[in-house]
Amino acid sequence: MKMPAELIDDLKKALDPMEDDAAAVFQYSSLLGVLLAGPDADTAIDGMHRLMLEIRQHADNLRMKQDEAWQIVKRLANP
Repeated sequence: MKMPAELIDDLKKALDPMEDDAAAVFQYSSLLGVLLAGPDADTAIDGMHRLMLEIRQHADNLRMKQDEAWQIVKRLANP
């Protein structure tokens, strides 16, 4: 059984990557908004598709890390 300090370290490891993924989702979705607003949006379809795949990957990473963090918090609450 892990000690609370070890669980807190695990929690930090789960939460730290979430910041990078959240920033990436924000930046990519902002870029996608710019591409869609541009006059050549029709010719940017391939780039938009790639951006959407990147956004989805980072969002999925966030979901997995959040689930992991919640499990650690539950173990901290009920050792």
